[in-house]
Amino acid sequence: MLTFLTDVMLLKLGRWLRILGVRANAPENIDDDAILFQTLRERSVLLTMDRELAERARKADAAVLYLPPTCLELEEQLKLIHSSYPFDIENETLCTSCGAELAVRDSRSMLGKVPESVVQRFDKVRVCSGCGQVFWEGSHWKNINKIISKVRRWAST
Repeated sequence: MLTFLTDVMLLKLGRWLRILGVRANAPENIDDDAILFQTLRERSVLLTMDRELAERARKADAAVLYLPPTCLELEEQLKLIHSSYPFDIENETLCTSCGAELAVRDSRSMLGKVPESVVQRFDKVRVCSGCGQVFWEGSHWKNINKIISKVRRWAST
């Protein structure tokens, strides 16, 4: 199964890959040696904007994709990744924090873990099976769905 590993400059990209249902590890506090070791150990594809790290990864025979500093827009980054390492966009979002699966739960069962207003507005929430973080389709969800739909359109062509 294809898994990506982002360096610290691409944490947002890692979260977006998870939103798309793509396996992506995005360690926040990790040095270049550790990220290179993790890439090799997990047989991940390293995504980096660090030219030196990309060269070190290539020399170590790791899978790596260098995203140039001019490639700053999310959609542009996703297109570049998809053109080099085609990925399937899953129907289920993964936890943006840890990448684990999300389970649908009745919002009332989460009272105390989510604000009462969430319980009143939403019947269902999603709970991370790894870290326990709770997600619901708040006002930002429309924007997320727009991006997901756009990526699905160009990824399927």
